[in-house]
Amino acid sequence: MPPNLYPPNPPSSVLLCLNCIGFGKPLFLDFNSMNLLHVYLLSCDNSDTRYYTPSKNQLSNNSLEKLNIQGIINGIIRRLGVHEKVIQQIEITLPEYPRGFHLVTDEIVKSLGKLPREGILHLFIKHTSAGLTINENDDPTVREDFANSFDQLVKEREPFYKHTIEGADDMPAHIKASLVGFSVSIPITNHRLNLGIWQGIYLCEFRNRGGQRHLMATLYS
Repeated sequence: MPPNLYPPNPPSSVLLCLNCIGFGKPLFLDFNSMNLLHVYLLSCDNSDTRYYTPSKNQLSNNSLEKLNIQGIINGIIRRLGVHEKVIQQIEITLPEYPRGFHLVTDEIVKSLGKLPREGILHLFIKHTSAGLTINENDDPTVREDFANSFDQLVKEREPFYKHTIEGADDMPAHIKASLVGFSVSIPITNHRLNLGIWQGIYLCEFRNRGGQRHLMATLYS
């Protein structure tokens, strides 16, 4: 905190900094003689500084020992016009797909409903033999090349495999899934996924009969 932004109070004041994840900005509670004097809300680059001074009744009732931090934060959010960040989770079930790489962007967007004006979508697949990635959304031969390349990279029936009880495709599926990963994050801008013009979301199905696949979508806005 730069010197010119320190609260204009005597040196005996105590400045408490709370990392308020709820609305993403540092919050400073300024105490003097064990009473709350000011609350400062700073932007990350210190370009926007606002403060809230409690009323006399609040000053007498908000000693450091009795302070209801969450209640004060909620009051500051309302008085300073700060919009609380929202986290929403939606479980998505994709139908069974054959082994291979499949473009599922439209299915996911339909499952999410209306998106926030801006934020981040995090997608996580709840399986160990399928994965998620982002790649070419136009030419389907790209997905065929992906499938053939992964089959060459991680082969079935290797003599050193020990986990074979679930079929020849199972252990390679676990390895392939770990190679591509189990999650993707996509920015949201103007209520739409801010993907590149040639980008799409892939379901990477590595089992011959993987069944339905379950995804957890988390929206941060």
